[in-house]
Amino acid sequence: MELGESSVDTLIREFREETGIEVDPIRFLNVYTNFEEVYPNGDVVQTVVMLYEMEATGNVEIGDFHNEETLRLGFFSKEEIQDLETLSPKHRLMLDEYFANNFKMGH
Repeated sequence: MELGESSVDTLIREFREETGIEVDPIRFLNVYTNFEEVYPNGDVVQTVVMLYEMEATGNVEIGDFHNEETLRLGFFSKEEIQDLETLSPKHRLMLDEYFANNFKMGH
């Protein structure tokens, strides 16, 4: 998030930068504040994640998209997501709550 940037403006910008896809937010889902991450340089941070449901504003073409932040981009079914071994506990929790449509406060 840049100084003075709203969470909605951040999600639109970051989504475009990291995927090449233009999006509009549909609804706010939850905020997650109790997860710790360790960056490659050893910095330890507590992240704050605001989760939104979004929709693409145009055609989505991800076949050739890549940049230094996005190593692999793809679409996955609910079943395929359950089998992904690279999901962090934070992301698994968000996806579980999304598919159950049951968002708990206090994460």
